[in-house]
Amino acid sequence: MLELPDTNSFYVLAFIFCSTFFTYNFQRIYRLKSFELAGKLIGIRLSWILRNRKKLFFASMLSACGSLFFLLQLSYKVFLLVIPLAIFSIWYVIPFIKSGDKKIAIRDLPFTKIVIISLVWSLVMVAIPVVEAKGIHTLLESKSLFLLSEQFLFIFAITLPFDIRDLRYDMESNIKTIPSYLGIKKTIMLSHILLLLFLMLKAVQYYVFLQLSFEQFLATVITGGLVMLIIAFTKRRRPELFFSGLIDGSMLLMYFGILFLEY
Repeated sequence: MLELPDTNSFYVLAFIFCSTFFTYNFQRIYRLKSFELAGKLIGIRLSWILRNRKKLFFASMLSACGSLFFLLQLSYKVFLLVIPLAIFSIWYVIPFIKSGDKKIAIRDLPFTKIVIISLVWSLVMVAIPVVEAKGIHTLLESKSLFLLSEQFLFIFAITLPFDIRDLRYDMESNIKTIPSYLGIKKTIMLSHILLLLFLMLKAVQYYVFLQLSFEQFLATVITGGLVMLIIAFTKRRRPELFFSGLIDGSMLLMYFGILFLEY
């Protein structure tokens, strides 16, 4: 669908990589600091970050510089798109919304965390390449909206298990999430339904719009099936690698599956 020159493709991918690395580590380091100030216990992830905080801070600063450099190589329309995404990403963990006698972050709003994550990731992975390739006006075209919808469904589905993982912390912090409302089993069922909708849209894209090759469609179906199987085994106390490795890695699995089948 997108025809980016090789140089632009590199700049887009490099920008997304650097900005994601910086944002992810910034959020973790900030949360670690807030946990320390509140005297809360930290899990395995934050314990590892605590031990490597200085190295992560240095790497994050390099990523921030790289992100700015690569962004300046892209069109100004991408820059305009990135501004609201950056605001949501940075203020996602910083308390600034007044709620009673305290301030809360965007992630603490009821049922908001997963929607923000899915929306921002979808825009980063679809909107930025689309805007760089064809201009910001093409975001409202049917093909772009179709891609955004697919990506949103997929990210939403694979993010639900992370809400299951964080269920205890969210309940202790009085943060309302889908698992706290539906329960773990129904949340897993919802994730499967969203993945089926994602695959249905991919089928329409393949059979009706003829926008996918057979190899791309097959890789998507296989990956979707594997992700559904993995999510079926989601439990709150699964090892961190189950979430950050298997479920998060499913995005790369689809990409490598397409590469393997096509080449």
